[in-house]
Amino acid sequence: MPETPNPEFSLTIYLAVGGLLSSVTLLVLFQRHVSGQPLLAYRPRVRVPWGPAATLVAIFLLIVQVVPELFAAGADEDQLLDPSSFISSSLFGAAAMIGMTVLGMFWLMQVAGATWRDLGLPANAGELVHDACLGVVTCLAALLPVYLLLLTLNFFVEPQQIHPLIEQLLEHRSPGMMAAGFLVAVVAAPLFEEFAFRLLLQGWLERWEDEQLGYDATERRSVASQTAEDSSAQEAIQEDELAVEHGELSEPPSLAQTADNPFASPLVNVRSEETASCDLPEQPIEKPERGVLASLPHGWLPILLSGLVFGLAHFGHGIDPVPLVLFGVVLGYVYQRTHRLLPCIVAHLLFNAFSLGQLWFLVG
Repeated sequence: MPETPNPEFSLTIYLAVGGLLSSVTLLVLFQRHVSGQPLLAYRPRVRVPWGPAATLVAIFLLIVQVVPELFAAGADEDQLLDPSSFISSSLFGAAAMIGMTVLGMFWLMQVAGATWRDLGLPANAGELVHDACLGVVTCLAALLPVYLLLLTLNFFVEPQQIHPLIEQLLEHRSPGMMAAGFLVAVVAAPLFEEFAFRLLLQGWLERWEDEQLGYDATERRSVASQTAEDSSAQEAIQEDELAVEHGELSEPPSLAQTADNPFASPLVNVRSEETASCDLPEQPIEKPERGVLASLPHGWLPILLSGLVFGLAHFGHGIDPVPLVLFGVVLGYVYQRTHRLLPCIVAHLLFNAFSLGQLWFLVG
């Protein structure tokens, strides 16, 4: 009979492959950086239409753990759930997180007046593929630094707790429990957490920072003011055309400026506050070099705050919150540069899948 593979050897190979792929990704990104190219091109967008209330509600729901009871389980074995209770609570928690994400996006569109672009979702198949590929690269880039930090902390600090999900699966092993854990950790949690921390929290923090700086390039202009601007522009064009007819001008400059204006795009009416949204140009535009804190570049305070809250939301999972702050910062950087949500979701679910894969080798 063939020998059963050694789980520790298989796990070592698994980690080595992940570390190698992450190292290659980091090397490519480093070469891009030293050559003077940005790691990611900055894509601006108009400010999100929601305020702090929506963000606080989402974070509150996460902090009070409207998720399976397994996440509230303590370190004592007496508090561990039996397999059937674990599976049922996992299914309930996954459904709750996915449902809150879907309803939250619907609420943002219907009440806050958010557009598809405000939600950072792909509009076509090309964007879907691009965002998914960017998520894969993001996960690989974060894998090695996050795990090196985790291993360093494990070496110097003996953790008193482990992740409740890992504790459950180590105590009661079954394919059904692994499938339930996969549904929660790899599907539901990335969807809800990226919706809460990147879209709601960081999106609003970016809006708040621009408002504090008086940076008006990202303002959502009202329909009335936009209509007035369009009328004034049209009058200027007509005056220039008359001047050309009378030989006073060789070409109508206002017409040329309007035709070349990258901001000249159809308005999209939304339901709240009669705001109008237009996609900003893909190429970088002039923006403040510094943010609210003079020591940080523009956009980095929202990145750091969302990453910090993301890590603190996993308090009680041993030493995990510290490396997860770093992972949250990486996800926040990708969101700030692209203002796309799907790359963050894909990177998050792949990262969780990699972590769950280690458990698979350990428990069989």
